[in-house]
Amino acid sequence: MKEGIENPTPFWDKMAKKLRSIYESTPYFKGKWQIFNLLGRFARWKGYRTEISFDLGEKIILDIDDWIPYQIFLTGYYAIEYLHTSYFRKIVKEGMVFFDVGANIGYYTLQAAVRVGKGGKVYAFEPVSSTYKKLKENVEINSLTNVVLCPFVIYEKEGEMEIALGDKGNSGSAKIPFPDNSCDERKEKVRAITLDNFVERNRINRVDLVKIDVEGCEYSVLKGMVKILSKLKPTILIELTENTLKARGTSSFEVINFLKGYGYCPYKIIRNGVKRIRRDFITGESLILFKQGDAKGV
Repeated sequence: MKEGIENPTPFWDKMAKKLRSIYESTPYFKGKWQIFNLLGRFARWKGYRTEISFDLGEKIILDIDDWIPYQIFLTGYYAIEYLHTSYFRKIVKEGMVFFDVGANIGYYTLQAAVRVGKGGKVYAFEPVSSTYKKLKENVEINSLTNVVLCPFVIYEKEGEMEIALGDKGNSGSAKIPFPDNSCDERKEKVRAITLDNFVERNRINRVDLVKIDVEGCEYSVLKGMVKILSKLKPTILIELTENTLKARGTSSFEVINFLKGYGYCPYKIIRNGVKRIRRDFITGESLILFKQGDAKGV
């Protein structure tokens, strides 16, 4: 392991490396990830940290007792967004301005930063203090000067609010409490801002790509960036999960039709590119591409 990464014992260090080696050397078969995911219940031992590199050398420190970092450690990518990651790497170009709303520990932030280069900019929004600390650490170990870290909740209105910290083994489950306040998880106070106001305050006149993954509050983020949608017209990558949207009193149908009102069309990311979504709703969980006009060839 890299210098500065502390691990419980050499034995567990060796076991972790062995598990990843077996995964990498095992040919693909249907259910491969599911089997290794079950093994991960035993492998995700508390306190184990390691560091891996992505395709362009960008480094990321991972606490593998956490769900998302474990997937990245084992497979080299966020497993359920493998196709989305491959597509993301293709569309992010030098000089772009990228907003990462719900940046977590920096999975997309880091990969975008090395691609947009010195002429581009990445704004990473992560409100949870413990996760923000890890995001900052990952940006710093890569010496990235084109990343702006923003410890805010992105929402449809501004002010102070609470955020539920989620499961201890899944930092990606942090969320704004549900409207009925039924969430009994640990909470912390955070500052909420809108993207429209953020862009105006910082005099940003270009936004090329926005990724939004905020545990069901995606529609609220969109309602706070209507000026950006109408004037700057960025490409949108947004997670739409029907059950979390429903818990917020909305739906994928409402999100899709909202974006259609600004000239956007929805696309599913597939192995060979993208495919136009003709229906007005999404089943399951997916990161959906929204682009103005025809996305053929992107």
